[in-house]
Amino acid sequence: MSESIYKDWPSDEHARWIKMGHFFGKTLMDEVKEYAKERINANCTMEEKQTAEKAISDTLYGFMMLLDGVIDSRIDKDHGVEFALVARVFDQNTREYLEEIELAPDGDGLCMGIHMWEDGEFE
Repeated sequence: MSESIYKDWPSDEHARWIKMGHFFGKTLMDEVKEYAKERINANCTMEEKQTAEKAISDTLYGFMMLLDGVIDSRIDKDHGVEFALVARVFDQNTREYLEEIELAPDGDGLCMGIHMWEDGEFE
């Protein structure tokens, strides 16, 4: 990758959150979902394949619900926990961190984004 797409990202903080959110979504679909789909038995029926792909999508959506704080994550009656998804941009040469963006739970909503990402929309 020789081009520098990151340098062309908008300067507005919210617009950068959106850009990073979509980058996360693209990575989730291209890497994680494809990894799972590649492991579906090649000898299964079309119905079994569709069922497996739906299970993958449902699992990813459930994970987004966890990160967005939609799922009740109480430890006990007095304590809860939230899980954070933080993106850290770093320089490939120096490994210096350039930026940190919290995508969840305080973002625009990964549960909304995943519907777009499933359809291949990343902008």
